Amino acid sequence: MIQKRVRFPTVERGMLEGVLRIPEDKGDKCPCIIFLHSFRGNKDTELMTFLWDALSHAGFAVLRFDLTGHGESSGTAGQANISRQLKDIDSAIAFLKTFHNIDAEHFLLLGFSLGGDISMIYAADEERGEAVSAVATIGARATIQSLIDSFLTPHQYNELMDKGFHQFHDFDEIKKDFVKDMRKHDLGSALKHHTQPFLFMHASHDEVVSIDNARALYSAASQPKELVIIEDSTHSFLKPEDRQYLIETLLRFFRDSLRAAR
Repeated sequence: MIQKRVRFPTVERGMLEGVLRIPEDKGDKCPCIIFLHSFRGNKDTELMTFLWDALSHAGFAVLRFDLTGHGESSGTAGQANISRQLKDIDSAIAFLKTFHNIDAEHFLLLGFSLGGDISMIYAADEERGEAVSAVATIGARATIQSLIDSFLTPHQYNELMDKGFHQFHDFDEIKKDFVKDMRKHDLGSALKHHTQPFLFMHASHDEVVSIDNARALYSAASQPKELVIIEDSTHSFLKPEDRQYLIETLLRFFRDSLRAAR
């Protein structure tokens, strides 16, 4: 197995930082799972790193990277929005296509929280989604409004609209354009018009993102789709048996999706 820290450019002249693992070259092209982190997260989030490591030992190439304005990538959170993050995925896929032993026609997206919503929007895009064979989400939210409500109180939202920016006490500054851009993207349309299998995974006792979000996503999505609820688990899936179940479910889902796509 080859592991390397990678840097690749964005279409807007920034640089994205990530970590890539590729199975040893045996003459076959391997599918690649692209990991997408949450609003406040980065590529080194503990659960993401755990799953990245586990899935890398199952014959997949795996890439986790910092979206624009997060972690080690260039820019600030104030510059980031969904439109730019969709372009970040474009950049990641373009970069991965330069590796001769990565399957350039069957990428798999695994998104956490906001990363899950971005994954669904990306895959449902007619042009962008051509290279995506499946999407799995963990703890994703059901609507764009619920995403906004998850990081802005009504008072903070009004302040953002009045001043044009909001400075979090424990995070970066975001600008009004961040929210305006979010409203441009139709998650409901993505759920209705995707052609790839969608997997919604959620903890039954998620204390950060209510389980109702997973049920709403599943209800709104067209086929093919799957809902997996991990009973008696929380947002971080701390119990070893829950994490093992996540791994087994993801492997089964991605392998089944690849067989169907090929």
